[in-house]
Amino acid sequence: MSGIVERRKRVLRIRGIEHRAANARVAEADGVLSNLRDVAGRITALRMQLVVGEGRASGQALRAMCEMAQRLDLARGGLNQPIGEAKAMLAHTQKQRVVASQKEESAAKLKERAASSEARFRELRADANRPFRKPRGAGDMS
Repeated sequence: MSGIVERRKRVLRIRGIEHRAANARVAEADGVLSNLRDVAGRITALRMQLVVGEGRASGQALRAMCEMAQRLDLARGGLNQPIGEAKAMLAHTQKQRVVASQKEESAAKLKERAASSEARFRELRADANRPFRKPRGAGDMS
């Protein structure tokens, strides 16, 4: 009967590894999303810094500033799709983590059930090997 418990231990160990791997994937996806958001924030901050100073400015400087503003807007707009994909990947990996956690919990319960069943079996086996003895004082008036 201990073969069942050993198999359940192996399954539990594998489920634990799968759960830790799912946690790592969630952390990685969260890092990617965070990095993309940071880049978008820096681009937005750069765009906000582009202002015309007081006083005179040459046409060439104004044109360069407008071109830079357009490029920054384009770059910020180009990050929308990768940010959306990163959000979707994060949601997917979080679902996988929940499934892995449920499988690990299920494997733990199965292992505990197998261990308690084995303990009961051992106890019954040990009781079966003991000789029967009549309880003392149970209606015996000899």
